[in-house]
Amino acid sequence: MTPWSVLTGLSSCLSRSATPNPHPQRSPVALADVARELAAHDDYLVTAHVNPDGDAVASLLGMVSLLRAMGKRCVAVCQDPVPERYRFLPRWGEIQNVEEARGHGPFRSVVVLDAGEFDRIGEVKSLLTDEMPVINIDHHISNPGFGAGAWVDTTASATAEMLHALFRHFKLLPDSDTAMILYVGIMTDTGRFRFSNTSSRAFATVAALVERGADPAYAAEKVYHNTDIRELKILGNVLQRMQVTEDGRIATSYLTLDEADADSEGFVDHVASVRGIEVAALLKQVRKDYFKVSFRSANEINVSDIAGVFGGGGHRKAAGARLEGNLEEVRRNVVEACERALADRG
Repeated sequence: MTPWSVLTGLSSCLSRSATPNPHPQRSPVALADVARELAAHDDYLVTAHVNPDGDAVASLLGMVSLLRAMGKRCVAVCQDPVPERYRFLPRWGEIQNVEEARGHGPFRSVVVLDAGEFDRIGEVKSLLTDEMPVINIDHHISNPGFGAGAWVDTTASATAEMLHALFRHFKLLPDSDTAMILYVGIMTDTGRFRFSNTSSRAFATVAALVERGADPAYAAEKVYHNTDIRELKILGNVLQRMQVTEDGRIATSYLTLDEADADSEGFVDHVASVRGIEVAALLKQVRKDYFKVSFRSANEINVSDIAGVFGGGGHRKAAGARLEGNLEEVRRNVVEACERALADRG
């Protein structure tokens, strides 16, 4: 008898939510509890946050691989398209948009991956019903624990790392394609294994994935050495526009509305790379008087708290928020919030 068939017969120990967006209240559960919940249902919609990054794409594809190995029906959906840099990943084309996924419904359960808050799944919410149990698997410190059960492991380097732990729990071995997928999720969320979330557990996980067929050199080549010339020029614009506060501790820059369609993942890390910078912010205009802001910290400043001032969140070292206003207003508000955070630290 397979591990998941045993678990299917067990009753779920997770409380059911009356709505797909319950009152945010952290109720962390163990990996085994989420595994039991996954085994208890046969039909899943799997989603992740809007504007998916490498970890979101990897988590979506990894969860689909896991559920199918367990004999489940599942459909992966995301509000926004998979970025070009991740379209080398096996099965990336299986991630559907909202209207495509609607044609495969109705769904009985939903797994939300790598989303620090429920609203981060965007238009995918239109596919959900009040009766659908929501399983929330994530590693963001700002995650409030929404859903029927929330496995929020803030010590995990990436949600993809958590997916690998689920494979191990079910005594399943990822195939070489899935190993590559999960490797890319961890590689990108650790900034090529440079960020402070790069733990011994992360290295142990990627070592296991390489054993299963992940190719680190190929992954790095496809993600980091495959830049479009236009995007490289836009990065140059971002660096030219960079402003640093008089004390040299805060750096900001921006992308214009005309540049908003560029794949700017990683641009903020260039802004943060200047010697002496403690907090960096990149403002990306997505429509008139509306900006997406990415924050990075080079020290112990918790930028998730800074993003939280504006209703955002994320990790201690990397976070994001959305702000209304013109460029100068948004830039001023961002700098002031960063200055307060630095002053509070002393």
